[in-house]
Amino acid sequence: MKKYITGAAVALGLSTFPLAADASFSDVTMYGDEINYLTELDIIKGYDNGEFKPDNQVTRLQAVQMILRGLQVEPDGESSTEFSDVNAGDYGYDEIFAAVELGIISGKTDPETGEQYFDPYAPLTRSQMAKILTNAYVLEEEWNYFFTDISHDHWAKDYVDTLASHGISTGYEDRTFRPDQQIKRGHFALFMARMLDDRFVEGDVMEYVSYMPDPEDFEFNDEAYQEEHKFLGYAEDGSQLWEVVTTNIQEASDSFGETSTEYRKYLETADGLFMSSTDSLENLNESNINLAFPYPLNEDGTSIHSDYDFSYTSFYIREEMTINDVNYKNVVVATYHPDYSLSSPYTSSTYYAPNLGLVDRSSYWFGI
Repeated sequence: MKKYITGAAVALGLSTFPLAADASFSDVTMYGDEINYLTELDIIKGYDNGEFKPDNQVTRLQAVQMILRGLQVEPDGESSTEFSDVNAGDYGYDEIFAAVELGIISGKTDPETGEQYFDPYAPLTRSQMAKILTNAYVLEEEWNYFFTDISHDHWAKDYVDTLASHGISTGYEDRTFRPDQQIKRGHFALFMARMLDDRFVEGDVMEYVSYMPDPEDFEFNDEAYQEEHKFLGYAEDGSQLWEVVTTNIQEASDSFGETSTEYRKYLETADGLFMSSTDSLENLNESNINLAFPYPLNEDGTSIHSDYDFSYTSFYIREEMTINDVNYKNVVVATYHPDYSLSSPYTSSTYYAPNLGLVDRSSYWFGI
């Protein structure tokens, strides 16, 4: 896992810290190793009665203070902020300014007056946490994810995707991220420990990855075809619309062969990835969109859903797969097995890659 840290942190020699000794808080039953680790580093502190109070909320100011300690940044006292609710001499004023200078925070804007304010004692939310941790450690996004409560135009989507890419926060089992949920001290300790040391990162960072194409134009090439994918935008239901122009170049002697155009619609829900493909943009409607494969799949690749008839279809995920000389991770293969009483039975497979959608398909016919 690759992490990126600020220039200030590099100058101060930020490195991986040793695992801490047991701080033995009387009320800690979860994330004990992470809490002890940060406590021994003086990033977080317990209370005089020997408790840590992991269920207490973390304020925005407390989060800034802990991040600066993790970065080993000491405010120099020469500060000036333009937040209307934070004045020179106030508790936390220097830390807030240091965080602004490092690009960690930017504050809030009053919709009526246009004034910038920081709201230091408001509880920190999960979406705000994603932003400040991403900014503090200059993390780079690696994958797009699908959480049911983070739309494509949510202000924190890129930050959430970045944290998930690095295994810092990967969402809940119901495929939600809960961006407005307030963060407790125990959870923030978990995120901070994962940020500082890879040894605390667990699980599969690809678990909630999105199989919708990244909404940018791109070209797909192999020996037989050249495909140009043009993103047309989002429909009202949040689905993506694409124009795909495919040119058959294998059969042409000195020029491109036949060219065809199809239109694809991708939609992600808690049930899975849906896709339709037609020769007309007008035909891309809700009535003809089909389930490509369900979310989630069991470890053996089978579906846990009973709402859809998959009696003739099998699914599985490959860790890596090479298609047309391109290497992909976590490819989902959906293979349709027909009723062999048909006069011309066939087997067809479709291949879906994270952040790309449909990347290949094949059919096999068996004459009787």
